[in-house]
Amino acid sequence: YPPTVSVRRLNWRPPSAPDAVTRAYGLHYRPDIDGLRAVAVLAVVLFHAFPAAAPGGFVGVDIFFVISGFLISGIIIERLHAWRFTFTEFFARRIRRIFPALAIVLAATWTAGWFLLYADDYQQLGRHIAAGAGFLSNFVLWQETGYFDIAADTKPLLHLWSLGIEEQFYLAWPLLLVVSYRWRRGPLWMTLAVAGASMAFSLYTIRLDHVAAFYSPLTRVWELLAGALLAWTVCTPEWHARMRSLLVAPGLANVVSAAGAAAILFAILVLDPSRLFPGLWALLPTGGAVLMLAAGPDAWVNRTVLSHRAAVWIGLISYPLYLWHWPLLSFARVVNGETPSPAVRAIAVGASVLLAWGTYRLIESPVRFGAARRRAVPVLCSAMVLLLALGLVTESSGGLIERSINRSDQAHFVQYYERMRRAGLPTEYRSECDFMDWPTEKLRDAIDPSCTVAGGRRTLFLWGDSYAQSLS
Repeated sequence: YPPTVSVRRLNWRPPSAPDAVTRAYGLHYRPDIDGLRAVAVLAVVLFHAFPAAAPGGFVGVDIFFVISGFLISGIIIERLHAWRFTFTEFFARRIRRIFPALAIVLAATWTAGWFLLYADDYQQLGRHIAAGAGFLSNFVLWQETGYFDIAADTKPLLHLWSLGIEEQFYLAWPLLLVVSYRWRRGPLWMTLAVAGASMAFSLYTIRLDHVAAFYSPLTRVWELLAGALLAWTVCTPEWHARMRSLLVAPGLANVVSAAGAAAILFAILVLDPSRLFPGLWALLPTGGAVLMLAAGPDAWVNRTVLSHRAAVWIGLISYPLYLWHWPLLSFARVVNGETPSPAVRAIAVGASVLLAWGTYRLIESPVRFGAARRRAVPVLCSAMVLLLALGLVTESSGGLIERSINRSDQAHFVQYYERMRRAGLPTEYRSECDFMDWPTEKLRDAIDPSCTVAGGRRTLFLWGDSYAQSLS
């Protein structure tokens, strides 16, 4: 990062992060953070598959926000301290982290929709694929419906709203950190100011518009900044003495970690979609995640539970698992026409775990850590542009109505009408006889003779909606 002003003009030299604190809390690998990721993703998966088991499992997304804000902001701050931050490197890392699994899931969802969805649902899926590839899902879903509405479980890409908020945040956050870094405590005060404004806006909006409060990035920024604030205290030497107290007092670290775990567990088991969320209730998972991260890897819960091999393994595949689980559950709902049985949902969850493991081992890890990781960035960007274009074409074409599934549906009605004709039953349908096309004054008159069936002993009047129309 080429600074715009000299160190002399800044009047202070930002030293490197203190080794003891960095090793204990932050930016080197911590298995307990993967364990916390496992808690977050399992909470979300349980909420979607078996909501009665985890009625507040949707708070797993808020835990993810805190973890992301802590790790990504810590990397930025550490590199700023060393004068090594560049926007090119930062966004290249984000692309290698986010794009591989997302591209595979978007392509697979589009392919599954080709065989399983009729034109109108496929048209909507195309819009959601384009929004997911452009990281605008939260805005598109905001205009359509709420997260907890009945129709939400038939949208295979509903869960990408959180990814949209996160990536929108990281478009602006590095620039704000770089600008505020011109002053000694600029990042700290800037983080506090933005986080406070975001929380105030969340508390104000939640009373006026629940859907807007849920999907707006402005009401969620404070959760990411809670992790960023912790990262600043870890990476900045003047704060490390206060954090060191957790190192030399393991009893205090255990208390902090246990309090965070209790807050997260309470949120998962007690909260439900009827609560006004986010808002003050979001302090439970957010504050709990901050406490568990601040306690360090040596606290008993972090060392024993979160650092367990099974928890770490789930945490490593948590991102592709989050991406895979909801499309499988949603397509199962679409195919069944109703909420699938517990056995089907369990199979979908198991399949999502297998797909997540395969995605992590075969795609995500080679792209992020392999020898060709630099060449992967332009390829991944091109793939995402193609997926965005594919989604837009699918939407603009009306859901690709010429697909076989739509033709077979039309053939079904043709065969039905043919059977009616052979049986000597009336088969003519006239759209001008739909009540939706009639003026109000006509409804008060007798039925138009041209809309009745002649030649029979009685007149049949069919009253209903589109179901009645399809039978007419």
